[in-house]
Formats: sequence, C-alpha cells, structure tokens
Amino acid sequence: MARPSANRFPTIRMAGTVVTLLLLFAAPESVDSALGADYIIADHRSVMEFDYIPQHYIDQVKTMLVSFPGESHGQGPLYGLEDVEEEDARFAVEVKWWTSSAGPEGPTDQHLRVQREFWDRNSWEYSTGEQHTWTSQGAVDLTNAHFAYARSLGKPYDAFVWGWCRDMTEGATPGGGEDPEYGVRWAGRTYTLNDGNQGRWGLDDEDTALTGNSLNVQTYLDVWNGFRASNPDIAMIYSTGTVDAGFQGTQHIGEWGYQRYLKNEYIWNWVRNNGGFLFDYADILSHNSAGERSTTTWNGHVYPTIHPDNVGEYQGSQGSTAHIGQEGTLMLGKAFWVLLAKIWGWEGIAGPTPTPTATANPTATPTAAPTGAPTPTPTATPTARPPTSTPPTATPTATPTATPTATPTPAPLTEAQQSCVKVMNKSGAKVNKAQLKENKRCLKDFQKGKLLTPMTFDACTTADRKGRVQKAKGKTARWEDTKCESLDVLPPFAYTGSATVNAAAVEGALALTYEIFGAPPVLDADLVTRVADKETARCQLEMLKRVGKLEYTVLKELYKAKKRALKEETVNSDAALEEKLRVVFSANRKIDKARNKLVKRVDKRCAALQAPPVTIFPGYDCGAANPNLSDVEACAIAAARCEACLEIKAFDGLVDLDCDWADDKTANGSCS
Repeated sequence: MARPSANRFPTIRMAGTVVTLLLLFAAPESVDSALGADYIIADHRSVMEFDYIPQHYIDQVKTMLVSFPGESHGQGPLYGLEDVEEEDARFAVEVKWWTSSAGPEGPTDQHLRVQREFWDRNSWEYSTGEQHTWTSQGAVDLTNAHFAYARSLGKPYDAFVWGWCRDMTEGATPGGGEDPEYGVRWAGRTYTLNDGNQGRWGLDDEDTALTGNSLNVQTYLDVWNGFRASNPDIAMIYSTGTVDAGFQGTQHIGEWGYQRYLKNEYIWNWVRNNGGFLFDYADILSHNSAGERSTTTWNGHVYPTIHPDNVGEYQGSQGSTAHIGQEGTLMLGKAFWVLLAKIWGWEGIAGPTPTPTATANPTATPTAAPTGAPTPTPTATPTARPPTSTPPTATPTATPTATPTATPTPAPLTEAQQSCVKVMNKSGAKVNKAQLKENKRCLKDFQKGKLLTPMTFDACTTADRKGRVQKAKGKTARWEDTKCESLDVLPPFAYTGSATVNAAAVEGALALTYEIFGAPPVLDADLVTRVADKETARCQLEMLKRVGKLEYTVLKELYKAKKRALKEETVNSDAALEEKLRVVFSANRKIDKARNKLVKRVDKRCAALQAPPVTIFPGYDCGAANPNLSDVEACAIAAARCEACLEIKAFDGLVDLDCDWADDKTANGSCS
C-alpha cells in the first residue's frame, strides 16, 4: 500500500535532521550562487546533531566571517555561540560586539568570526532593524553598502543573517480585515528608513487590502533572494522570527500568536520550495533541549509557542537582554554551528525534512519588492552532489583495434564491507523498534489521559519525549563512523549511510499509525480513551502493538537473509541481493508466527465489539466496501510487511526491490 505523506503540522517535524544539500562545495564563497532549489534548514533537530560535527568541519567553519546584525533578540544566537565555546573550547568564536574603524577582524583559522554591528555608510551601528535591511529600497541599498564596505577593507563576509525582533506581533494588535483563507487578522510593525512605522502586515500582496500596508513576509523573502543574486560570494541566510510572549505577556498565544506562526511557517515553506539556507529560530525555541515541543491552541488551530524552558531575560556577556533564557540561547548557538558546518558540506546524521503543508504555503511567484531591489533568481534544477567515492570521469581516448577483453565480474563485498552493511541494518532495526515502542507509549498515555494538553497523539509520536529514538539514531551514526567511514572503499552496493537508515526506520514505524488510524495526521477524534470505552481502547492498543511486532519481525528476518546472502560469492550487486530477499516473503516461520499471533490477540480483544471494525481502525484502505475484522487484520498484516520491505529498500538503496512481493505477492503497485 502506498505510504502516506506526513504533514508538517500539527504533527511535530519528523524525527531526524535537516535535509542534506546535494552540492559539492569547494569553499563557502561559491555556495549561494550554486544553490538553486536545494536548501538547508537548521531547526531544533540541529541541536541534537551538534555533538556529531566532525572536527574537519569545525575547522572549516573557524575560517568564516559572519555578519549577524539585528535587534535585541538577535543577541541570543551570539550569546549562544559564546556559551558553546565555554562548554567546548573546540568551538572557538570571537563575537565583535563593538567594531572599530578598522572594521571586521581579518582572516584567521583559529576561531569563527561573527560581527554584530552594521555599517550604515557613516559608522558601525549596534542595533539593526527591518528599516535598515529590507522594508524599502533605501534599506536594500544600505545593506548592499554594508557588504561592499567589508569587501573594500579586504574582509568580505562569508555569510549574512539578520536577527528579528518582535516585528511580527508588536506595534499593532490583530486588526484590519480578516484573512478569508486563514481566518485570522494580521498584527505587527514594519518600520521603514524614512517613513516610519507602516503598521501591521500580512503574508503577501493579497493582504495589503486587509492591512493597508504594501510590506509583507514575501517582501522580506524577495529582498533576501535579491541579496543572493547580487552577492553570490555571500551565503545569505533566511531566518524565522520570535516566539516569546512580548512585553504584554500575551503575544505568544491567541490570535496574536497564531498569525505570527503563519508568518514563520510561510518563511519555512518558501525556503523549502525555492531553496536557500534557513536559521529556524522559531522552531528551535519552541522545543527544549530534549526535543520536546510546546504548543498552544487558538480557534481550533494547534500551533507552536516558546517552550517554558526557554523563557527568560538572559543578558549574556553584554548585559543586554535577548528576551529568552540561557538554555534557549545555547540551543541557538549549537544550531547555528550545525548550519555553518552544513554550508561547508557536512551531511549531518539523520533524515529528510518533512513535506511542507498547505498552511501558509507561498507560491514561487514573488510579490513586489521595494523599487529597484535585485530581481530574485529563478528556482533552478538541483545539482546532485556526486558521491565522494566516485572517481572523476576521464575523457575517453580512441579505442584501439583489438579483441576486447571480457568485462570482469563484480566482486562480492569484503568482510569489512559486509560488516558495515550489517551494522547499518541492525542499527536501523533498533531505531525502528524504538519508534514502534514510542507509538505504543503515546497511544497508551492518550488513552489514560496522560498526554498534557494540547499535545495530541500524533504530535506525541514524533516528540520523542524521553529521547529514546534519538539515542538509537545516535548509535547508528557512531557505528557508521566506526565500521564504514574507516574503510578505504565504502561498500559499492547495499549501503547508503546512517542518515538514510535512520530516516527510513522512523518513517516506517510512523506509517503504521497512519495505516491503522488514518491520516496523517492521526486525529485524536479517531482514537478512544479508556474512560470513554475501555474495551475499544484495548482493542486499538492491541492492534498497534501486534502490527508493530510484526513489522519488526519482518525487518529482522530480512536482515538475517541479507547477512547470509552477502557471504555468497554470487551476491555481488543490488540485483543479486534483491533476488535473495524475495525468498523471505515466500515462507518464513517467524513471520508466520508473528502474523498468527496478531490475528489471535486482535480477535480476542476486538471480535466481541459492536462497532464496525472500520470505525475502530479508520485507516483501513484495502478495498472491501464493508470490511469485517478479518479484512482489517489482513490489511494491517500487509501494511507491516510492506513497510518493513520499504525500510530495507531504503537502508540499502535497492531501487529495484519490488515490495509488491511483500504485502500481497502481486505486481500491482500496492507497496511503493
């Protein structure tokens, strides 16, 4: 059966890290001009990646000069960079809070150089707002002059990012006309260089009629894209805005907070669709250091807000508040290091960013930017980064007239290469098991009323509340370093890497919740609490438990079959391995035992219930018009077999492995 695509929200962004940029960088100055539609997003998952940054990339980042002006909130990431260095001296940084007439610090490889101040054509300014960077043509010219001045000093910037204040909420409360698409009124402020505050602002030009303001989120995005076009030597970094409560103490909740969420989401989606680098300030501070997310509700909409652990007025080295707590600044600092390491080409340790939803989803067509702003570069077809193990293609020479030699038979994997493949598969299975257990815990806690409002079951499954899934994923990455990266030659087949393995393992486990309960996202309304109906709740839990055990059993048996197959001399390619794996689905006693136990236990818990099985398990999609319990069980069994096959297929990059053999042994596209 086709795997559902997960929505980004209201589910928490899926476990794993930011998508890898598929480009090979020679140096950061070439990065933005080559970017096209690829993107890197540093969010709360990047905080968990921080400990895995290889020393090589730490050293590369320490050659960079970053311009990071902003308002008071913009101090937070810089305080965080300083605090990171206090924890680990390898992450040396020199933040230039106050700039002399000599300008930025010159080139060095001893520490990352970050400059807070902004050149306004006459002097260095400590606080830099939207009026200096993007809300008018004068602001655009001023920012380009800032870049040009650094170049004239022989100290060009390698990257640029601007730190928001509460511009999305403060200044004007929600007002004007209600947006017919989102059911919300817009708020905020937009100062310009010469004309003062233009008031509240929305997402795009269509909102001008509601706000009376021609400035909007798309203006910011268009200007930044223009900076990319006119300054290809600088990695331009987009950023989401703030999430704290503000001076009134209420900007993070209600309509005020929801319209801010839509603005941040619009930026996230735009970068996803059009390419670029994004520092997701809002997402980072919506989580704590354990990856737990804080949400609130307005008018039926669940959306993220600042996590209580990040609330505070930390004043850092400058004695000036960043309007968040020290734990939040430290997370920002770690995520920023990860972002810069990925700009240098580090691939990170986990899987893909989820598919953007339709919520606040911009089109690629830019709205009007300030007059004379550089024209945004069109989205380009991504350029794939070649594998590091692939040798350069030589220019062919003339073929001599001679009897051609026979093509040598590909060799099977060496013992060391087999060990690498096996440990990746075994680790992936453990990640899958950890996520399956997390699914079960979340359903059990939901049924007992233990999930704290407003956390939903669906959000719980990806929250990794105790960090168990992340711990398992970290082990996959460490095993890869030990067993794979140390090899002279990586396995030429049956190997992808820890990032792909971890992502597939989690996705396969989460897909089972969708196959049983519908969506994504799974709706709480489709689940039953013990208070409402104890026996139906037990029935739902038993199905989730048993289908998870079946998926894990299939995954283990596929791993065993692969382990045996790789020892054979004839298994020397993906195709040869794929043929061996098919046998697992023909007859396997352990898989049959797990399947039979599912039927037995689910029958015991569910057969006596009066409600139609399709209402208890609304994810059923196997075709029967009025399915009975046996139909639903058969569908769940097929889903477990299918998802396990898709995981192995992804683990090893077996692009031609036909998983239709897994669910119903029929070539009908039901498992893809």
